[in-house]
Amino acid sequence: MPANRSRCRAAVPGLALMLVCSGWLPAGKADNIDTAVAAADADRGQVLGQQCQGCHSVDPAGNVVVGPPLWGVVGRPVASVPGYDYSQSLREIGGNWTFRQLDRYLENPKTLAPQGRMMFPGITSSWDRLAVIAWLRSLSDDSNQAPETSVGLESGEAGQNADPAMAYLPEGEGREEVYYSCSGCHSIRLVAQQGLPRQRWRKLLEWMVEEQGMSPMEPPLDQVVLDYLSEYLGVDHRPNR
Repeated sequence: MPANRSRCRAAVPGLALMLVCSGWLPAGKADNIDTAVAAADADRGQVLGQQCQGCHSVDPAGNVVVGPPLWGVVGRPVASVPGYDYSQSLREIGGNWTFRQLDRYLENPKTLAPQGRMMFPGITSSWDRLAVIAWLRSLSDDSNQAPETSVGLESGEAGQNADPAMAYLPEGEGREEVYYSCSGCHSIRLVAQQGLPRQRWRKLLEWMVEEQGMSPMEPPLDQVVLDYLSEYLGVDHRPNR
C-alpha cells in the first residue's frame, strides 16, 4: 500500500479502502469526489503542482505573480482575488472552486474558460488531478475543509496518458520534479537540449526568478532540480543537434 495508507483508512470505508489504496480501483470509482480526494496522494500532487508555481504563489501571503495565488483556492469564489484582472470567461464561471469544479478545470481549462489566458493544457489522468486537488486542499489554514461536492469522477488508470515529453528526460532522481517544474512554461525537449554546466543552470534559474517572475523553488526542491539538471542535462549529456 502507498505511504498515505493511514489517510485512506480514515476516509474510504470497507472494500473501497482496500481497492483504492492498493491501486486496483481507479479513484473515480470511489463513493464520491470527497472520498477520492481524501484517498489521493497529496505528496505526489505537490510534485505535479510544480508546474503551477511558475505562475502562481502558494504561500499564505497570497501574492499575485503572473496568475492569482493558490493559497486558499479550495472553496474560494471563482475569479475573486482582489486586484487581479481575470478574463471575462473565467468571471462567467461563477460559484466556488469546489473539488468538482477544480477537477473539471484542471482536466482542460479551456472547457470552463474558453477565452482564459492560462497557457496550460490540462491534466488528463484523473489520478493525477485528484493528487493535485489533495495538495491544493493543503494550501489553507483549514486543510480539512471539504467544499460542496458532487458524486463521481471519470475513472482513469494511474499514470494513464502520461505526457510523452517525459521521455526526453533521462531516468534519475529528480526527473519528475524537473518535468513538473519546467513543463508548465517550457518545452521539455528544449530544456533537455541545453547541456549546461551546473553554474549556468544555477544562474539561469536565478534569472528566471528575478527577471521572468517565476516563483522561487523552496528547499529541498531547488537542490533536487539543480542536481538533476547538472547530472543528467549537463555538458556531458548535451545531445547532438
